[in-house]
Amino acid sequence: MDFCQLVQQRCSCRKYSSSPVEREKLDKCLQAARLSPSACNAQPWRFIVLDEKGPREKLADAACSEIYRMSKFIKSAPVLITVCADVKSFTSKAGSFVRNTNFYLIDIGIACQNLVLQATEEGLGSCYIGWFS
Repeated sequence: MDFCQLVQQRCSCRKYSSSPVEREKLDKCLQAARLSPSACNAQPWRFIVLDEKGPREKLADAACSEIYRMSKFIKSAPVLITVCADVKSFTSKAGSFVRNTNFYLIDIGIACQNLVLQATEEGLGSCYIGWFS
């Protein structure tokens, strides 16, 4: 697919099939995220993949409670990928200290963008979640 078409096709999906996501597609999405550029090549991202029902439901319940109920649609997703930042790495700390900028936030944003674009290429729906407990 042409890149501009891919960007135009990507959307925030809030209804999901209960079918499991093929491991090959999931691996391609994670590889696209892993290959993302980062400040000083810090690669501060960590990906936690939850594709088993029990842990996935536990995370969704905890993340979408009380005032965060708006994000409850994630409970129906067959996979949840939690993207975490390693803020204690030397390169993350150094860049933040020198420039007073949390480069790790930019870095994980780029990784997330690559992940959802690859998901679109694979025919998968995805949605960034920023409103969670």
